[in-house]
Amino acid sequence: MTEVHYRTQKVGEVDIFYREAGPADAPVLLLLHGFPTASHMFRDLMPELADRYRVIAPDLPGFGQTRAPDRSEFTYSFDKLAEVLEGFVDAIGLERFALYIFDYGAPTGLRLAIRHPERITAIISQNGNAYEEGFSDEWGAWQAYWRDPSEANREACRDSLSPETIRNWQYGTGADPELLSPDGRELDIAYMARPGAEEVQLDLILDYRSNVALYPRFQAYFRKHQPPFLAVWGRHDPAFVPAGALAYKQDLPDAEIHLLDTGHFALETHHREIAQHIRDFLGRVLPERAGSPGSPLAPPADIDFAALMGANLERVFGEHDPARRIEAIRELYAPDAILHEPDRSVHGHEAVSRAVTELLGHLPRDFVFTAVRPALGHNGVGRLQWTAGPSGGPVAVTGLDVAHIEHGLIKTLHVFLDPQGA
Repeated sequence: MTEVHYRTQKVGEVDIFYREAGPADAPVLLLLHGFPTASHMFRDLMPELADRYRVIAPDLPGFGQTRAPDRSEFTYSFDKLAEVLEGFVDAIGLERFALYIFDYGAPTGLRLAIRHPERITAIISQNGNAYEEGFSDEWGAWQAYWRDPSEANREACRDSLSPETIRNWQYGTGADPELLSPDGRELDIAYMARPGAEEVQLDLILDYRSNVALYPRFQAYFRKHQPPFLAVWGRHDPAFVPAGALAYKQDLPDAEIHLLDTGHFALETHHREIAQHIRDFLGRVLPERAGSPGSPLAPPADIDFAALMGANLERVFGEHDPARRIEAIRELYAPDAILHEPDRSVHGHEAVSRAVTELLGHLPRDFVFTAVRPALGHNGVGRLQWTAGPSGGPVAVTGLDVAHIEHGLIKTLHVFLDPQGA
């Protein structure tokens, strides 16, 4: 039976509460909730996916169990939510991940995507909007507040936070009442009743206009990077209409769109159907982790071990220019690659670059790395023996690199050293 773990992670002034389930070495799916809910909206979905994926669901600042400063000391804006979220994924060591974006989670997660497109493996949008076509005609009070942030217009938005609106409009519209558990909506209502919660949410309602202003940038990201994309969308959502799901195809022609017979909180009634769509989609667009059942390693017959490992030795370990080195690392290493040195291990492009920079900083400028045995390999594992020392001088160190290679990129590299020389 799948175990869900409940954890906290410090990010600056914020204590992020999050749920996590699944194998540590599995592909990561980051689940981002919306308004006015929190990570508990994923309570039924996570066990459906955790046998195959590492699923992580944080509570954003201002929501759920996450602890953040008072609004007099902390700016509750979508830029700030994304900044804290980026700090969170860095703090728990996520290099690459798929995004599940819902409601407020869409503009928050897509800010990460446009900042770090190389980290996003796929996007699943469940009523997560990025197009003006997605707005229903129910946004009048919010749009008036965006145009004129007066106190009167702020108060007019407060009805969006009432128990009746949460219970009947957000959760109830378009959902089968016999399938709709009261648990999620009543917890959201209780969270909204906490001191100061409404003012935080009204701040975010005003700042939602910044998300609309970013839609062209989100759309440019889609056009340029073409992330694998799945929409599973409650067709009866009173806020985000099906045209918002279909609009993704303007920039992502291969997007997969499924409209479900439910409302905004589609997981409350259709979590099994959504889970099946996700499993089918991610099973096609993401590689399984090494050794996972039913996914044998593809024969790496096309790997040129000599070229790949020789380029690593010359272009990475022999390159003193930082900009060219990081460019080479991005070309030769998987984004979540691990470098195992004799005294430490580092993870990801930036960390590998820093480790090599530190190494080269201890060596004379004329130090050169030279392959002394041809690179050999089979079944995705290659090795290369090398020496290093001053140009034209005696050998100072010999070494052996052993690499695990996936999809033509170095996934892990073990470096063995013999400082006694050849």
